[in-house]
Amino acid sequence: MSDEPSDNRSLTGQPGSEFTLFANEVNSGLARFDNAYRDFLAGHVDVAGSIVNDPVNDLVQRIAVSRAIIGRIDRIFIPEATARALGSPGQPGNPESARELADSIVTVFSTLLQWGRDARSAVVDPQWQTIYAALANFARQPLLQIRSFADDIAAKAEALRAELGAGRAPSTTMAITLEIAVGAGEMAALSAAIAVADVVARPSRKRARRFRR
Repeated sequence: MSDEPSDNRSLTGQPGSEFTLFANEVNSGLARFDNAYRDFLAGHVDVAGSIVNDPVNDLVQRIAVSRAIIGRIDRIFIPEATARALGSPGQPGNPESARELADSIVTVFSTLLQWGRDARSAVVDPQWQTIYAALANFARQPLLQIRSFADDIAAKAEALRAELGAGRAPSTTMAITLEIAVGAGEMAALSAAIAVADVVARPSRKRARRFRR
């Protein structure tokens, strides 16, 4: 599927064109991160990682951030936004809203990809390295799910192009759904890595100080 801007503009005004525009924008946006995406899936570690002095708190914060990034998908795909962008039955969509919707998805992908790279490249003590490697894999399944979504809408857009090119009305409704989540296997792997390393700080007991008179 071509990602040339001229192709996108030429679709505006055709029945169902917003969906094809949306699919083009998502796929061309994700294509900008192809090299970094392949490197991440291959286990590549960036050289200049951030130094972590408090792994316990840092781990908690990174998990919270990953959940916040993934949670953005629910806010992006509210019915009002998708209807505005792609149109509701019998109603046209809006090309600019379609581009904004696509850009939001690409932003989630790129943000999550960078989160995973940062986690994997963090500079930590040796006993924490396996844990951070497992943490980085929290990004793996959601990234694969977004790429699968992009491939699916690309295929649907091609079918739509063919129908419109043959002078036929679209045979199916171009509905879109995207659900992303951290896989249970990745969560189990992190828990196992923590258990093996036995590094999570336990509550310390404060000793009462006795002052001599």
